Amino acid sequence: MKNKIRGKQGEHLAVEFLEGKGFSILETNYYASRYGEIDIIAKKDGIIVFVEVKTRTTLSYGHPFESINAQKLSKMQKAAFYYLEEKKPKYKAIRLDGIAVILSSDEIFHLENISF
Repeated sequence: MKNKIRGKQGEHLAVEFLEGKGFSILETNYYASRYGEIDIIAKKDGIIVFVEVKTRTTLSYGHPFESINAQKLSKMQKAAFYYLEEKKPKYKAIRLDGIAVILSSDEIFHLENISF
């Protein structure tokens, strides 16, 4: 249960962070059928951004980005295409981003256009 609460806290901070950078939030916790969930779907300058948020209390168990692997990105990509097919939004481009939140130091890292 603690992990879920921490995750929701990180997602909330990530939304605030993105809004502060001029993004419009289209969806949070979008469930894409069997492909899983996308934490945040945002848009800026015609680009739809699908965001995976990873939150840690400290770096004792490694950096949050270490848990975003090729398998996770593959699921994100499939979920993104599911979203595009279902919602049919207008866009110029899409990308997958990662946001890492470290609660103990109030740090947020935004990695744009992640891939393997």
